[in-house]
Amino acid sequence: MSERKSMVYLLIRNVVVILLIALVIGLFIVEEKLPFTLGILLGGSVTVFKIFQMESSMEKAVGKQPHEASSYVRSQFFLRYIVTFLVLFIGVYTPLIDLIGLAIGVLALKPAAYIQGILEPTVPKDGSVEFLEWEEEDEDEKSDFW
Repeated sequence: MSERKSMVYLLIRNVVVILLIALVIGLFIVEEKLPFTLGILLGGSVTVFKIFQMESSMEKAVGKQPHEASSYVRSQFFLRYIVTFLVLFIGVYTPLIDLIGLAIGVLALKPAAYIQGILEPTVPKDGSVEFLEWEEEDEDEKSDFW
């Protein structure tokens, strides 16, 4: 599995974990459990769609000229926001879907990305996977510098 594919699936895993935690906590708090669950599911499915759409747009943009790639990525960005807006708009006017659950589902991508950044080990700039520990400097070396 390529590194990009594994990052997508790890990001989706983080989204699913966040949604499950929010669902379990929410089921203890909310009175109407079915609309909240439907909101979480719809928002989560939109989030997963946006992740796959981001991956697809980045893959396609790599093969384009810089100006075309910039325009293409920008248009895909606005398309994702329009889809998010439409889903939230539908959630506002549909009594069967809880708006709070829908918002949690749609916004789950942000904390999932932050969690993924924390969980991923940092790679040195030279691309090597080995990490060097800090070497203790002698007092003489420090005094020569200053």
